[in-house]
Amino acid sequence: AMLGAGVRPTVRSYGAMLGAVSKAPEGAVAPEATLELLDEMQNQWGIAMDSYTAMAAFRALSALRDWRGALELVSQMRTRAQEAEEVANEANAAGMIADEEDGVPHTRAPTPTLPRALTTQVYTAAMGVCARCGRVAAAEKLLGYMKEDGLRPTAVTYATLVHACAQAGDWRRALELLDLSEAEAANDGKADTQLAGELNSQLARCDAAELVGETTAAAVLPDAVGAISSALYAYGGALRACAKAGEHGEVLNLFDRIKANGLVPNAYCYHQAILACEHAGSLKVVFELIDEMKPNGVPPNIYCYTAAVQVCAARGSFNAALNLVDRMCSDGPKPTAVTYNVLLRGAVNAAQNGMENGLETAAKVLEQMPKLGAKPDGYSYSMVINAFALAGRPDEALKWLKRMPKEFVSPMTYQGLISALCEAGLAPVAMQQLAAMRKAGHAPTARTTRLLLDEFGADDFGD
Repeated sequence: AMLGAGVRPTVRSYGAMLGAVSKAPEGAVAPEATLELLDEMQNQWGIAMDSYTAMAAFRALSALRDWRGALELVSQMRTRAQEAEEVANEANAAGMIADEEDGVPHTRAPTPTLPRALTTQVYTAAMGVCARCGRVAAAEKLLGYMKEDGLRPTAVTYATLVHACAQAGDWRRALELLDLSEAEAANDGKADTQLAGELNSQLARCDAAELVGETTAAAVLPDAVGAISSALYAYGGALRACAKAGEHGEVLNLFDRIKANGLVPNAYCYHQAILACEHAGSLKVVFELIDEMKPNGVPPNIYCYTAAVQVCAARGSFNAALNLVDRMCSDGPKPTAVTYNVLLRGAVNAAQNGMENGLETAAKVLEQMPKLGAKPDGYSYSMVINAFALAGRPDEALKWLKRMPKEFVSPMTYQGLISALCEAGLAPVAMQQLAAMRKAGHAPTARTTRLLLDEFGADDFGD
């Protein structure tokens, strides 16, 4: 309607549209739509980006994980800013010359330059794109541009660089940048908590997707959006960097440092500290962390509880893991399929380490999952099937294979079963499952064939 009336759009018109796009439910509008609007704004109407529209561009590039696009956009914006400044300087110089020729004092106001689109916040958002992709060198290159342009990095800027190091696994550089972030926060105390929260949300979703997949991550992380202190944003990155590098003792040291500095750790910090206890710390520390969360105003979420279940199971305390799941059912977040899969893996490992009735316990957990509101997936069934096969109990393994929903049965299902049967010395049963695999319409994988060739000869396969 606006264009039909012959009214020319402005940067604010596009800003309003981009604002509406940014508030749409996640997944409702593709990030490419944002970039198309910005392209139309600049190339069709010749409207330069301001800081608001630039932030929208970097949100879209972050969703697309396009760090090269972020670098290119910053370079374009710097070039346009320099050109605008040169034009303004030339206009001012021309005005001074005209005044001198007229013999009048130079009293006219200088031609103003346009407000800078590349602000500290915009640069930090561009670094956030690089951080999400683990491109430390690209993020530090942007930091160099920022300083060349006379802009001072904030605590959030350095914290974003910490997250870039976390994604890349460079924990030592992450700790160096953490110190810089803390020093900057102490200097100005005006960190942009909303920007920190937005960048933290993007990285938290990325982190969760690595663990449980995009769909589950989107379902359980609505609370990741919101303001967060620059300090916790930075500490979250440092914790992740150390965890990714296997520096579990450093994770626990950082967690203690958070509390020593008078900060209340958020759920992500607790999650990382709990996971670190699988290799450092103790089960006692795990329960202390879970117990202190609610009094500190941070109720344990599904990630923290599932991490605690994982640590208990991995350290051979299956009963403690089972008690945690019971606790979740009574007053915590309800366990998901991911939680039960962790518990199943613990039961299977306990059985293999000599726990009496361990496999029966695993089978019972699998059987009870739908009644408890958690639908088993292919991994759930495969763990139990392969565990029974490996224990030399093919009848129970095949019983669970028959109960496995058809949509979960794949070549990998049969490959795991055949591998477990061969390892248990049940090669004839493995051959029967090869025939069943073919009958079900699944072609044997190269690995499956190699496993059976090790047990038999090529002649045993027929055609």
